[in-house]
Amino acid sequence: MRSQRRLVRPEILPVGDPFVFKIDTRNIATGSSNSFSFRLPLNNNPTESALTAYDFTINWGDGDSNYINTWDDASLLHTYATEGIREISINGKLTSIYFNYGTERLKIISIEDFGSVNLQANQSNAFNRCYNLASLPATGNLDFITNGNFMFSFCSFPNFPNIDLPNLVNGNQMFYQNYDLLGVPSNMRLHNLEDGSNMFYGIRNSSLPEGMTLGKLINGDAMFRAGIGNATLPSTLTFASLQISTRMYLGPKVLNIPNSISLPSLTNGLNMFYSSTLPTVDYSNLLIRMNNENPNSNVSFHAGASKYNSSASSARAALVSRGWTITDGGLI
Repeated sequence: MRSQRRLVRPEILPVGDPFVFKIDTRNIATGSSNSFSFRLPLNNNPTESALTAYDFTINWGDGDSNYINTWDDASLLHTYATEGIREISINGKLTSIYFNYGTERLKIISIEDFGSVNLQANQSNAFNRCYNLASLPATGNLDFITNGNFMFSFCSFPNFPNIDLPNLVNGNQMFYQNYDLLGVPSNMRLHNLEDGSNMFYGIRNSSLPEGMTLGKLINGDAMFRAGIGNATLPSTLTFASLQISTRMYLGPKVLNIPNSISLPSLTNGLNMFYSSTLPTVDYSNLLIRMNNENPNSNVSFHAGASKYNSSASSARAALVSRGWTITDGGLI
């Protein structure tokens, strides 16, 4: 039987654009709803109190709708008359949608509009392992997100929309193993990112857009690991706060090191440029800048097969005398 339509209380619902997404009811998994049904998964422990976190109307795409104000409302399970693709829209307050490797993860196939539904800043695991999620809105507004930990890991995006993520602080594994991703969008800046560990693991093109600084990035462990092809770094990139860069570019071949990079805070750069052969002048100048600006001792740093020239010999020797372990291709 199809679920019964419930009365909605529109007078208490916030006004704003709806959150819109598409599902395919036929994509079933162990423990999921059947091929005629869909259950909207909500977070039972959102940042906001569960008593105020949900207050919305869901339109199921078949003419039926329900009013929802608790994370475990029975009406979150809806049954359709036929199998197939449906477009669902949500108006009101939807604090935290939460697929998180759950039983309904295979059913969502696209997000059409993030809308204005009071999604909370912490979207950790929201669409984690939604393997069939392959599309985001072209101009999605995700400015509100500060925690994107595992948010879109293991999805199937071929490209990014024009999103900036200006307030993102925790991007740990946010787009992890989206192997179809072609690159970072030209307008993405990530001004406040601190944890980018594994954020773009597996991305096809690791080149970064001009204007990006990553000045607040602290943890870049495996940030672009397992990417393929070459990576060009913009002249604006600083890595000013970067402390951990282990395996950061293990896979992609970095083609240049701009003069804006001196790695003054680096404490562990093990396998940072493992797959690269940096231009000799770029690498030599980097060694000189690191010696002048990084006061840390006992740092591991990997420059792949990069070679340095005589102008950097004394700087490299000085770093080694401070306990640095430097792996590179040696003096040219």
